[in-house]
Amino acid sequence: MEIVETTVNDLQILNAFQADMVVPCHSNTKRAANSGTAPVVLVFGVRVSLTNDGSLYGSSRYFYTYDSLCQGYQQNRYGYTFYIKSGKCYINGICYSEGEKAPADGCKQCRPGNDPFSFTGGTYACYIPVYAERAN
Repeated sequence: MEIVETTVNDLQILNAFQADMVVPCHSNTKRAANSGTAPVVLVFGVRVSLTNDGSLYGSSRYFYTYDSLCQGYQQNRYGYTFYIKSGKCYINGICYSEGEKAPADGCKQCRPGNDPFSFTGGTYACYIPVYAERAN
């Protein structure tokens, strides 16, 4: 992963084992190709290195955030590989289970076998009931 930007952030020590720090939102991301033109952001990652004097830094570590309900990871000799879990779709940053309908179009569903990054239509006739009030 290439370093896009370096920033210095303050760290608040909470206790001997915990600290609190604001992580910038525009750091490195891992992306996945999809059927559309724009890549899908799967994982947000930053490389963190700490110092207590401003000049000597400890070894750096990567810190990743991802949606663990929808995504998983495997460690390998090159780092980590992130993936969409079986039976899940990751559409516009939201996790859906297989068969869940699109919020704006009840005829489209999460069908990971077709495309885990967008809602797809089924192979059936779509019927959306129309409810009308009867006049008395």
